[in-house]
Amino acid sequence: MRMPGRFVAFLTGLSLLLAGCWDNRPIDTRALVLMMGVWPATGGRVEVAMEIPTPSGLTTLTGGGTSAGSQGASAAYYVLTGTGSNVMSALSNAESMANGDVYLGQTGMVILSTELSPQARKMALEALARIGSFDKTAYLGVTESSERAFMDFTPPSSPLPALYFLNVFGCKSCMPVALDQTVWTSEQDRYTAGVSLWLPLLVPAAKGFRINQMVLFRDNRLAAILSPTATRWLGMALGRTHKAAFGVMTIFPGAPVAVRAVTAKSSPSYRMTHGQLHLRVALNLVGTVDLLPAGDATAPTIHRLDTALARMVAHKVAHALVLAQKLGVDPVGFGRAYLFRHPHAGREWARLYRKAPVTVTVRAVIHNLGDLT
Repeated sequence: MRMPGRFVAFLTGLSLLLAGCWDNRPIDTRALVLMMGVWPATGGRVEVAMEIPTPSGLTTLTGGGTSAGSQGASAAYYVLTGTGSNVMSALSNAESMANGDVYLGQTGMVILSTELSPQARKMALEALARIGSFDKTAYLGVTESSERAFMDFTPPSSPLPALYFLNVFGCKSCMPVALDQTVWTSEQDRYTAGVSLWLPLLVPAAKGFRINQMVLFRDNRLAAILSPTATRWLGMALGRTHKAAFGVMTIFPGAPVAVRAVTAKSSPSYRMTHGQLHLRVALNLVGTVDLLPAGDATAPTIHRLDTALARMVAHKVAHALVLAQKLGVDPVGFGRAYLFRHPHAGREWARLYRKAPVTVTVRAVIHNLGDLT
């Protein structure tokens, strides 16, 4: 199986540490942080939790040894925590309890609790931008789970949870909607006028983490947690849909039809007409027939299927964009394009955006009929 580039880079950096060639500091004097998270603590403070591999956990990276997660003598990792008035003080307090230098240069995943206050969330993101050794390409997500429930959860497929996320987010075409966001891209969104921050919701589940929901933010405040269905439609507008599946559609009386492996390419744009802002998203869909009545794989039938799919997607995506408008968030970044051309129109943008009509046009092509041809 081909490993994603982010995972390969992680292993390359780790090999340097294992070889003792990083700052001339031996590996046994370092506490390598692979994943870290920030949760609220009592008294307005924050708690930072860090996943650190044990020696036996490091051997799993080369295919040797087994692990029982973060518990037991053969644990692959342990969780180091610290509490403080801000992220930096919490990190310092956690480091004081470590048996080695806490090193953040190999951090691959960062989690923020949905329970953080807007101010605490802002301070946490700003702290990540100021840590010199921190890798800004680390993936970023949010969770509703408590610190203990999240950090103590080990996916069955990976003894080190951080590597689970590196594999999942490192393969954009492996998920129906690619919800990967990095510390760097979130920093860009926060400091770029006319685009709203969004992050994936990470939910511990029986067979791994469930990652199929998008969390929208407005000025560091949580605006909405979208359902998996709404996430899929908004994901199309963002051009992040790679292998969506659409269940039975009734384009034939009494005959079920389904489409899978749908990829969407999105081209958002805007125009001003007599002082009225108009928003448009043009989508190009390519998919594969999953279910079609025998003998119906004809050119007219496929054309009807293309038309039905395009009509359904246009309606659903437009509804998702209108929902974002009502929430006052702009994850697509219409405002970024508008304010680039009108840099002094920041005050009027919110009003224009909320009142703008939304048009979604879709061109759908079913390009593979499998065994039906």
